[in-house]
Amino acid sequence: MTAFLCPVCHSPLAAEAGSYKCASGHCYDIARRGYVNLLQNNSSGHHGDDRLMVRARTDFLNKGYYNPLSEAVSSLLLAKAENGACIIDAGCGDGKYTADMEQALASHQKQAEIIGFDISKYALEALSHRSRTIRTAVVGTSAMPLPDHCADAVMNIFSPFFPEEFHRVLKQNGILLRVIPLEKHLLELKQAIYDVPYLNDVPTAETEGFIMEQSQDICYSIHMDNNADISSLFQMTPYYYKTSVADQNKLSQLTELDVSLQFRVLIYRAL
Repeated sequence: MTAFLCPVCHSPLAAEAGSYKCASGHCYDIARRGYVNLLQNNSSGHHGDDRLMVRARTDFLNKGYYNPLSEAVSSLLLAKAENGACIIDAGCGDGKYTADMEQALASHQKQAEIIGFDISKYALEALSHRSRTIRTAVVGTSAMPLPDHCADAVMNIFSPFFPEEFHRVLKQNGILLRVIPLEKHLLELKQAIYDVPYLNDVPTAETEGFIMEQSQDICYSIHMDNNADISSLFQMTPYYYKTSVADQNKLSQLTELDVSLQFRVLIYRAL
């Protein structure tokens, strides 16, 4: 099992009586939901997605709207991952894609060590309802508490992208799977809210230290026939917290909406 590293002295942590401890005596309690908080400078309060955003995302994803994306991610990793692989989900959120991938591997009799990192403790609490075998830690993915070159694959789905850190933890020829939204992803939702909706900026595919092996676009439309799902979709996005109350209220009476979902899945191999 890959050891977490102490965020203070960077020595290995060992699980011991409900805590992780290092040889220097630093101790980190394991929460009731199974995660450990290894976030440094944690005194400023909550970090990452709040409880409302996590609940909205979980409610929405549980309806299956993003299942085609999750199935594509699982299928691609299933084809790449060897038995016994160490797979890191960097910015795992509520664990929808992580847990689906774990189940896909198990259904094909593949063992894997799966680790999920997120800066939000509420996200990891939600993940614990999807899987109790995925090891999780509250931590920023720009500095993951892992040894160099320990991972066979890193997943990075709609999360901050830190290619240098991902390259550090990946073995040579390790796999980086990244998912990004395309230009018109959620366009109709933005049209229902904003007077002048904008298209998404699509980041460049080239990434230093990696060679891109595969790119797959997944584009389809969903129909929502109730306000609860429309509201959950909005509340799970960053748009919710950047939108005025007046614009937020435009969705309050909306009971039906067709929305475009546009994703790009990129597969890289570490050089």
